[in-house]
Amino acid sequence: MNKGICHFCGLEKELIKSHIMPKCFYKLDEYGPITLYKPNSKESFIGKYQNGLTEPLLCASCDTRIGKYDGYANKLFYKKLPELKPVVKDGKILYLFTPKNFDYQKLRLFFVSLVWRASISSERFSLGKKYEPMALKFLKQGFMENDNLFFPIIFRKNTGTGLDFMSSMYGRKLYGQKACVFRSPNYEFIIVTNLEKCTDNNAIAEIKTRCSEKCLIVEEQNTLDRYDFKLKNVLLQCTATKN
Repeated sequence: MNKGICHFCGLEKELIKSHIMPKCFYKLDEYGPITLYKPNSKESFIGKYQNGLTEPLLCASCDTRIGKYDGYANKLFYKKLPELKPVVKDGKILYLFTPKNFDYQKLRLFFVSLVWRASISSERFSLGKKYEPMALKFLKQGFMENDNLFFPIIFRKNTGTGLDFMSSMYGRKLYGQKACVFRSPNYEFIIVTNLEKCTDNNAIAEIKTRCSEKCLIVEEQNTLDRYDFKLKNVLLQCTATKN
């Protein structure tokens, strides 16, 4: 263990190796050591990780406190969702959760914890001086004050390609606003820093209907989108460079 300042409680304690992406989402028991696409400060590369991506960020008690959201989200997406019968609307395959079968605040705080951990780590994504303290505030108080902040867009990946099982984390822009993308086996989570700052009001209105206290909608993607192709090309380049 390393002694240092815990990013959550602010106290000097022994720091454990905290998972930036939750360990349970890597599905190590099923797939073994993960292949992770991880951008660093100079270039993108592919790495093999026996235990997921970790850094000494939190003390044990604070890591456990945040970890309850990881466990909740893991159960929701990997156990409850497969039991749902999907519906088809406008050619899209959708999984619908009602308020009876998901906890809105726990789910939103899970995504806040994801993007906050990415921001305080050494990775290339940062929420900045304005939004990083807001994320920590929400996590400490245990509820969201502004539903437009750290908004999740959730896709279940079922393209039949190896990209479905890729783990990665990277920043991108969505409708002119900063977002962080997390990919784990069968899922892609796009967390938009602030929906209010986005440039396409019509698209944002539709996105907001997908995650609210009234319902949660997860769209299944059966074909590769343009970001999948972009990721595929980057991975091919990384592999060629590595070899």
